[in-house]
Amino acid sequence: LNALWMPLFSVLKSHSLSLIDDIVLVATAVAMLLTYRKVSSAAGILIVPYVLWTCFVTAVMTQIWLQN
Repeated sequence: LNALWMPLFSVLKSHSLSLIDDIVLVATAVAMLLTYRKVSSAAGILIVPYVLWTCFVTAVMTQIWLQN
């Protein structure tokens, strides 16, 4: 999903598809967090910055999508 974002946004210039990719990425990251937390609390904690980063990127992409 990460690798898909750059071609969608830069090459195809599709803000809608980029935003959809980001939303799916956030959902996947949250699912990873919940799964990792069951296996190891440390693993769950270590994935939190990635979840927060993907949420931030999605918020930025949402603003780009709304403004275009």
